[in-house]
Amino acid sequence: MSYGRESIRRLQLAQQAGTLNTPFFFDKIMNPKGKENALTDVEMEEEAAELMVTGTDTTSNTLTYLVWSVLKNPAIRNRLEAEIETLPTKFTDSDVSKLSYLNSVVQESLRMYGAASGSHSRDVPSGGWKVGGYLIPDTATVLTQAHSLHRLPGIFPNPNLFNPDRWLNATSDMHASFIPFGGGPRICVGIHLAYMELRLTTAAFFRKFRGATVHLSLTEDDMDLENYTLIAPKAHKCLIKL
Repeated sequence: MSYGRESIRRLQLAQQAGTLNTPFFFDKIMNPKGKENALTDVEMEEEAAELMVTGTDTTSNTLTYLVWSVLKNPAIRNRLEAEIETLPTKFTDSDVSKLSYLNSVVQESLRMYGAASGSHSRDVPSGGWKVGGYLIPDTATVLTQAHSLHRLPGIFPNPNLFNPDRWLNATSDMHASFIPFGGGPRICVGIHLAYMELRLTTAAFFRKFRGATVHLSLTEDDMDLENYTLIAPKAHKCLIKL
């Protein structure tokens, strides 16, 4: 919170001094149209903290596992690199979004290593709630999480295998059970930006560093999942030989 507070103060001072000439996203929050939409200082600090947490280690952590998973399997890497070679020299997200295998690699990475795949608790409304014929008492706390759902063998055969091909002919059950960004009206507002980042970074990395491999010193244990709200490698590193 203190970092968010300091950052907002720096922006406010820069605006007052007239030294901030580049448009930036947070300006919409600091200077909304109409006084009725104005946020308090505390609310702005909370927004800043939320944006930093959800926009910093989410996509980057999933990308870390994507690169590691692809480089572990030469067949997947070669196929992905070959598809990326079909892109124009200066490609855009519109170009990358048409690559079926690259997008399947992204989907499979989100299935297995979505950054926020852990438990998120929810209180049951007063009087309880009936779901699928079962009454959940209001004394209960419900936890939903994607990690186990994304590994149900009845929906995702051989669920612990990184297999992008499964998404080339995905079933309706697979799509319905795929919730790396949550679901419903409260789905992550950054979903489209995250997909864009994942697609473009994957294409850029495997084009620039074609033939990269996992460093011999990196072990499976190093990449074991640790979950502190967001997942991360146990060793807090992923070593790649370029």
